Amino acid sequence: MKEAAFKAGQPARIRRSIHSPYPGRVGTVVSFDSSDTKGAYLVSFSDGLQFRYSRREIEPQDAAHSFNVIKMVLRVIQLYLAR
Repeated sequence: MKEAAFKAGQPARIRRSIHSPYPGRVGTVVSFDSSDTKGAYLVSFSDGLQFRYSRREIEPQDAAHSFNVIKMVLRVIQLYLAR
């Protein structure tokens, strides 16, 4: 049995994908079931809807922010080197 990367009650951001419902939104992990073939993580949203997601479809809530900071630093470096 696999160990859950997210625990029940933790916030999770849905990665942007045309295949995932509610891309970019943050929900709360309700449960983890490794035997579920549709998605191991049940995520609940503020409007009451719940969807199942696989591990590759969700990320920690602050992951998108960290990625944007890294992207910005790389742009600054590219501009500096382009002089």
